Amino acid sequence: MHKIWLTLLITVVCLNAQTRIEHYRVGTEEITVLIEAFDLYQDKGVVAKFYKDERNYDLSYLFSVRLIDKNGPCGARGITRSAYRVTRDGITVWTQWRREGKAYLAPEGVRKLTYRFETNGTLQTEGLLYVERAHPAYADQGMRFLTRPPRTKAEQEALRRYIRNAQKRFGGRFVTGTFERKKLEYEVFEALQKQARNLWR
Repeated sequence: MHKIWLTLLITVVCLNAQTRIEHYRVGTEEITVLIEAFDLYQDKGVVAKFYKDERNYDLSYLFSVRLIDKNGPCGARGITRSAYRVTRDGITVWTQWRREGKAYLAPEGVRKLTYRFETNGTLQTEGLLYVERAHPAYADQGMRFLTRPPRTKAEQEALRRYIRNAQKRFGGRFVTGTFERKKLEYEVFEALQKQARNLWR
């Protein structure tokens, strides 16, 4: 019997060590963030789950953010890193995707999403995105025109189709100009660096 209780106690301690709960107020809404580690087959990291507190003390799920996610075997991983900031005006999430080793089919790019509550309590999202969905050697035709201008109508349509699909899959408005892309990349990098510094204080 003592062994059973000891096992349960160790399990609870381990779960608590890998789980954190945060509370915020955004506009007139109360927000709860549950941060927990996960370790699935070839997929491990930390996820932040955002909930809206309801009047009956229930929680309504809003969205999730993978703060760190290493997907795939050693030598061929797709890596996701995210940072978030909650203010009275809304929630901002910065995300970076990159490939490690031979993860040729993993995405590489950056995104910034901003969540705001309307007066009726609904959540609205807007954002910016630049992503290459795979290594250039494995890219579809449309992605190739992110780095060189399309010349024919067929090439222009291929680029538009790539952008539509990327926006649908990842969210945000796709940026194609070099200045916009570099600005977004720098902002995401700064947000990730700031979060890392705060964690190590």
